[in-house]
Amino acid sequence: MGIAVVGLNHRTAPVAVREKLAFPHAGLEDAYRRLRSIYGIEEAVILSTCNRVEIYAQRSAGPLGEELEAFLGSFHGIKRERFAASLYHYHEMDAIRHLFSVSSSLDSMVIGESEIVGQVKQAYRVADENGMCGKQFHHIFQKSFQVSKRVRTETGISQGAVSVSSIALDLARKIFGSVWGKEVLIIGTGKMSAKTALLLKQGGVGRVMVVSRTEERACDLARAMGGVALAAQDLDRALARADIVIASSTAPQFLVRRATLEGILPARGFRPLLFVDLGVPRNVDPEVGQMSQVLVYDIDSLAAISEENACRRQADLHRGLMLVDEKAGQVAGWLNSANGRADGPQSLRPRAESVPSAQAAL
Repeated sequence: MGIAVVGLNHRTAPVAVREKLAFPHAGLEDAYRRLRSIYGIEEAVILSTCNRVEIYAQRSAGPLGEELEAFLGSFHGIKRERFAASLYHYHEMDAIRHLFSVSSSLDSMVIGESEIVGQVKQAYRVADENGMCGKQFHHIFQKSFQVSKRVRTETGISQGAVSVSSIALDLARKIFGSVWGKEVLIIGTGKMSAKTALLLKQGGVGRVMVVSRTEERACDLARAMGGVALAAQDLDRALARADIVIASSTAPQFLVRRATLEGILPARGFRPLLFVDLGVPRNVDPEVGQMSQVLVYDIDSLAAISEENACRRQADLHRGLMLVDEKAGQVAGWLNSANGRADGPQSLRPRAESVPSAQAAL
């Protein structure tokens, strides 16, 4: 088959590493061009989210692995030794199994969350638009979406499931006692921002302010929230008013720095200020969290909060992984037949033994 995946996620690398290897949407066309022209990759899908960076690739000539590592380093201008220890490699059937687990939210920071399958679909769509999906990847990724649907309908994995957005709301309630009437600042207008803003609004927050580099998108989100859109240059003024800041911009540099807040906090009367930084790269300088009355939670900080949710879902997780194994074996068999190989799919490793260790790593 010649299929491989190389990547890193919330369990293997901190956000400080992941953000350096994240692929901005604007850079994907160039990334696919390099994979095709320099490394001879025939099919590829790059999945880059706040919790993972993965490259799924297929090449008929020779094994893959080191080439994908080299590509990650060269594309981002980072020496391999700075991230190689955080990478995982899967090949052939193990790569298929991993994709199915990811799409089914069995490998997520928040087990059972619903965002990941949409992110995989988007990554697959962009790869196809760049001519990087052929017969094998069309089949594999379409099957992964079918498996995701079956896992959700045949197990209880998504029933009562929490999300990163709901964790952010619970966190705000624990810190403030109640979010009623609190002023919220949303930095960035992506799906994560919109979902979190909606939950906060439903939770009873007061004024919602939206700041974005794209004025039209800021206005759209503010209108949906019954809030107000502000220009990027008004960020400092918004920080002076806000109680809760949800940041998920794709900006490549910190948007909130300690020096800025040092001039703002006195005007706030040193009221508590909560930052939930969902951005990768991070939007808030970690030094901000060292300031009095300021709390900063980045995407890795939320991982610990999700552990209880994962423990409650052990049985559903186990059933989901069994289904993933079954379907991965069927797809591997199809690929072997399509490529004229007589050998059957690789033997399946017992999943029951792997579940506890996977959860311990969350």
